[in-house]
Order: sequence, then structure tokens, then C-alpha cells
Amino acid sequence: MKEKQQSPDIYKITYRLSRWKTQSERFFSAFSATEAFEDFYYAFVSGHVNSDNVRITRIDFYDRFANKWFNKIGQVVLNPEITIAREIRGYIYLRR
Repeated sequence: MKEKQQSPDIYKITYRLSRWKTQSERFFSAFSATEAFEDFYYAFVSGHVNSDNVRITRIDFYDRFANKWFNKIGQVVLNPEITIAREIRGYIYLRR
């Protein structure tokens, strides 16, 4: 019998640019919250996020069976090679 390959999950990253009042969202397909964060980090470093400072407030996992979003920011493991990321009081900060 042929085995099914695991499909990636949907993650929503909610973040705030510099001192803006409004929050923005980006969606990623990834296998873990850490992988979704690394994808966002790549977008930030390559200039697709138009700010020098970003505060990530939530990394939500979508459970399609319950039709709910669950916050997984506490499960993100920061890669030591990413030197511009800091975790402070439950938020993740990125600075260029």
C-alpha cells in the first residue's frame, strides 16, 4: 500500500511594523512554527517586509478540522545563526 506524504500546515504570522498601530498578517505553509518563522525571517531579510523593526505578536496554527487558529509562538525555537532575532516577554523582535 502506498504511504501518504505528510502535507504542510497553514501558519499565520501576525506582526507590527516599527511603531505602527495596526498589525499585519502573512500566511505560510510549513511543517512547524519554527519553519514558518524562518520563512518570515527570509522575507524580512530579503526586503519583502518594508520596515527595519518588526515585532511578531502571534504565530498561529490553523486546525482545519476544528476550524480554529491556535497560537504557537511559544514553540518557536530561535536558530542561533539568526542574530537579529530576540525573544522578549512572549514576542519576537527582528531588527536590521
